Amino acid sequence: MTYHLAQLNIALFKLPQDHPINAYFVNNLDRINAIAANMSVWSDLNALKNIMRRRKEWFDKMEFYIVLWWVPSGHRPNL
Repeated sequence: MTYHLAQLNIALFKLPQDHPINAYFVNNLDRINAIAANMSVWSDLNALKNIMRRRKEWFDKMEFYIVLWWVPSGHRPNL
């Protein structure tokens, strides 16, 4: 059986959502949510890291913000 990596994350903007520094993120929310909702499944950790790399540009540092777990390939978890 093959597995994929499921993740759930939360975030708080550093600045108000309409601040110009957040424009790239906010302007791409529909596209981002289509490919990476706050709960999603990834083929591997590197694929997830590529998306999360810019997190510190937009969001405050939080001690805990993500949970990861393995799911059978093709399974989509829900809340």
